Amino acid sequence: MNSKICSKGQICGYVMSIHVYPVKSCAGNSVSQRKIDRFGFVGDRRLMVVRATPDSNGAHAFVTQRQIAAMARIVCSELEADLLLSFPDRPPLRVPQSVPNARRIRVRVWEENLLYAADLGDEPAAWISNVLGTSCRLVSASMGSWSRKLSAEYVPWHLRWFIGAPQVGFADGYPFLLTSEASLSELNSRIGGRPQASSELPMSRFRPNIVVSGCKAFAEDTWRRIRIGELEFYSVKGCSRCKITTTDQETGEVGGLLGVDGVTAEPLATLSSFRKFNDNVYFGQNLVHAWPIPFWRRLRLYIQGKTQQPSIRVGDLVQVLEWAEPTWDKAKTAAE
Repeated sequence: MNSKICSKGQICGYVMSIHVYPVKSCAGNSVSQRKIDRFGFVGDRRLMVVRATPDSNGAHAFVTQRQIAAMARIVCSELEADLLLSFPDRPPLRVPQSVPNARRIRVRVWEENLLYAADLGDEPAAWISNVLGTSCRLVSASMGSWSRKLSAEYVPWHLRWFIGAPQVGFADGYPFLLTSEASLSELNSRIGGRPQASSELPMSRFRPNIVVSGCKAFAEDTWRRIRIGELEFYSVKGCSRCKITTTDQETGEVGGLLGVDGVTAEPLATLSSFRKFNDNVYFGQNLVHAWPIPFWRRLRLYIQGKTQQPSIRVGDLVQVLEWAEPTWDKAKTAAE
């Protein structure tokens, strides 16, 4: 694949906002800065809801808004080492993100069914089950034994096989999702030409981690390698979108705005008209961070009196180090 490299980096925007999702598929939190570890943003999708009963393979399948849209209304307030889960008309529940000597159970994320997570106990399970109306458990990846390697199909080998190489928590497949303000504006301009499209769709529909401002619409498709703050990131492939994007993240309402065909909900209807590749529609880019950070960068952080655990801040410049043709899924992605 042809690529263009700029060793010094070309400034193509800045970090407009940062978002973390403590429990996979539940409400997210906007933060001004966030530390990064081997698995991505600290505290991002380290907890997950799973079915209480294991499937035929012996794994507890993950539960997301694809099955239960009401998960969008579970607010996860961060309290140092704990989370405070809240839902309308329910008493809140304080939940530890990890429990010493917790029972490990086998869980499934997509087709990965040999993952072992910590079961957080009966009280969180009862609370989640009551809220969602189905029998569930709450599990954690915030433990030293958690391991989930990155896809060999899209992630370069040198990001997978170094000692301490980056991995991923309970995110769908990659540690970070990047979108841009300009891309959302372009999408909304295409949706907004219809009478029923009276308001713009918010970025929350796409549940990104990093939102960039100051670039052109969909410029991020061609960013192969970028630098934000002290870290470098590789854009490994576009993010194919599912029906979660049709759910109002504030109300849990699904499919409130239909496309011109009167059947397909927005934004999938409009994305299909100009962002469809290999039978999938795309918005945003999946990123993997170069980890661990090189010794000379850690030394510079130490000299500057900063923590050696890097972080990203709102306002940080986004420098593009390498461009290349976009990468899309090689096959149609099934939405569960």
